[in-house]
Amino acid sequence: MKEVDDLLNNHTYGEISTILNERGLRTRVGNSFGPVRIMRIEQKYALKSRYDRLREAGYLTAEELGQLLGLAPRTLAERRKLGLLKAARINDRPEYLYEPPAKRRAEVTFDGSPSPPVGVRTQ
Repeated sequence: MKEVDDLLNNHTYGEISTILNERGLRTRVGNSFGPVRIMRIEQKYALKSRYDRLREAGYLTAEELGQLLGLAPRTLAERRKLGLLKAARINDRPEYLYEPPAKRRAEVTFDGSPSPPVGVRTQ
């Protein structure tokens, strides 16, 4: 199902089922869609999972980003909630993959020198 494949780029199973139901679409037997139905469609048609799509795009697990930045997963979650880290929800639980930090910020510091890489603490 092409529509599910396209929606997996940006949505979780639950979000996809809501979108399809709001569009008035139904299963072959006339039932509404649910997250499990979306998962089965993904498996039946060998569609790439949302997790795999994000990993291929370079997104990192909390553990990977935590090691890279020297931060605990809880700190990452707090910074994500504050909008300081960009992340994508990978499922209908509160599980995320994080955008990798930029190699260099485009800004400069007040003294005109380049700012340090994102996540690197300065003294």
